[in-house]
Amino acid sequence: MKKNSHIYVFTSWKVLEKVKPILEEFFEVKNCLVWNKNNWSMGDLKGNYAEKYELILFATKGNRNLSNELSRPVNVIDCGRTGNQEHPTQKPVELLRQLIRNSTKKNEVVLDCFAGSGSTLDAAQEENRKWIGIEIQEEFK
Repeated sequence: MKKNSHIYVFTSWKVLEKVKPILEEFFEVKNCLVWNKNNWSMGDLKGNYAEKYELILFATKGNRNLSNELSRPVNVIDCGRTGNQEHPTQKPVELLRQLIRNSTKKNEVVLDCFAGSGSTLDAAQEENRKWIGIEIQEEFK
């Protein structure tokens, strides 16, 4: 990553305590965002609470302000999950567009090291950003 840039790491409460210290070795963790998916996924239907959110660690490398000029973004984002998912951890383009708008300016580069179905790349394209996507799983290239 370039100096003075942001990183977003999607994670779960189950591994947060393992992921955060690794991120802190290289970045300043500024916040933990909550993506409210407005629905829930499968799992232990009778023995556990349904999870309807995902955590997103927001961190910086260097010093960069958020780019959102309209208002200060909040750390809970309401955005429904995608319908027909091409990838098991696919994120909605609208959610990614919000994060991209908050952290970059037009014609800057967005990097997704786990591109999967390409939602981040689609969001970057729609927001007039350049993009680089990396994916090692053949079925998602």
